[in-house]
Amino acid sequence: IRYRLTVKADAVPPGEVIRCWIPYPQESHARQQNVTLITTSPESHYIAPDQTGQRSVYMEQPATSHQPAVFEMELSYRSFAQYFDLDRLVLKPYSTGSLLYNKYTSEEKPHIVFTEKVRKLSDSIVGKEKNPVEIVRKIFYWIDENIPWAGALEYSIMPDIPEYVIDNRHGDCGMQTLLFMTLARYNGIPVKWQSGWNMSPGGIDLHDWCEVYYEGIGWVPLDMSFGRLPSADPMIRDYYRSGIDAFRMIVN
Repeated sequence: IRYRLTVKADAVPPGEVIRCWIPYPQESHARQQNVTLITTSPESHYIAPDQTGQRSVYMEQPATSHQPAVFEMELSYRSFAQYFDLDRLVLKPYSTGSLLYNKYTSEEKPHIVFTEKVRKLSDSIVGKEKNPVEIVRKIFYWIDENIPWAGALEYSIMPDIPEYVIDNRHGDCGMQTLLFMTLARYNGIPVKWQSGWNMSPGGIDLHDWCEVYYEGIGWVPLDMSFGRLPSADPMIRDYYRSGIDAFRMIVN
């Protein structure tokens, strides 16, 4: 990966320090290995610890009159796809007293909140279903069928993203994912945010998805905006409900 960020000439007064944070891959995930920083410009840099929630490499340089400030990074890493066939794996009952369960089934204001709209929508989708795999499937199918992808407003101006999606019936990858996460957590399914970059050839862009925790299996990737694929083969059709391709760079 070669990443360049350019600050236009005279956008910052001469002599002032320009500080730059560029997304940097997490290294503690099985799908992402052998992360190697090759070079940076400026040469001096600081890489955030791997346990940082949103990882980056930091660089700085003084602004020069009439000259753009250019920050560059080159790195390499190995990326892997991952798939779980939930129909062939044995789930255990959730340990509802565990720290993991309580953290990842809780509300997180302002966007993961169990509002009246969320509760009503959940009841209409999930009903009395108790099986975690079936609950996830029902939510995944409903969002895929009813919430088409659409370019987003700036997230910071939306007080509650899942409610915006419910009201407007559209959203981008992060908005669809936040709605899924809220509905899943409301139903007692642990789920956590994951995001970074979609590195698909010809389609490189920022991207958001998540991971669902199943007791006895662990964290399973789910990409809500990729949704169901047009295939008669159930494994292919529902691949992104319990799998993910290799074209991801995990930053968060």
